[in-house]
Amino acid sequence: MGVDKPLTLAAVAALIALGAVCVYGIYEYAQKTETNRGFAYSPEYFSFMEKMDRLAFPIAVAFILILAVCIPKRILPERVLLPLAGLLFLIVALIYFRDYRLALGLALLFALVLQVAVLVFTISGRELHFMRQGYWKRVGSSLVHFGILLVLLSIVQPAWVLDPLGVFWSATGIITAGMILLFYTRGGAVD
Repeated sequence: MGVDKPLTLAAVAALIALGAVCVYGIYEYAQKTETNRGFAYSPEYFSFMEKMDRLAFPIAVAFILILAVCIPKRILPERVLLPLAGLLFLIVALIYFRDYRLALGLALLFALVLQVAVLVFTISGRELHFMRQGYWKRVGSSLVHFGILLVLLSIVQPAWVLDPLGVFWSATGIITAGMILLFYTRGGAVD
C-alpha cells in the first residue's frame, strides 16, 4: 500500500515531538523545584501539569490518529481508508477544542477496538495487508501495535478505571512478545 512510508514517518515525527515535550517538561520541572523546593505541593504545580498536558495531548492525539489509520489499513483498501481517516480526524479535532482529554480518549478507544479486531483476524489466519510475510511476523506486528496502544491507555486513563502500572507492565510484556516474533521468526518483506 502507498501509505506505509508516510505513516511510518509521521509516527516517528510524532514520537520525536512527544519526546521533546517530555525533555522540556523535565527541564522546566527541575528549574522550578530548584527555586521552590515545595513546588510539587504548590498550586503552581497544577498549572504546570495543565500546561504540559496541553503541550503533549495534541501530539498524543496525532500519534493515536496515525495508529488509527495504520491499523485499519490491514483490513480496508486505501480508497475507503483515507476518507474514513479524514472523517475521524475531523471529529476528533472538533471534540479536541471542547475537551482535549475526551478527544484523546475517543481516538484511543477507536484505535484499540480496531487493533483488537486486527489481532483476532491475524491470529485466526485471515489474509490481511502486512508489510511482512509469515504468520508469526504478522501476529508479532499486531501485538506490538496493541501493546503501544495499551501503554498510551495506561497514561491517559484515570487510575480508578484500571491499575496504570498493571496495564503498563502487561503492555510491556505484549510488546516484548511481539518484538520477539517480529525479529526472531522466519518471514520476509512484502513487495
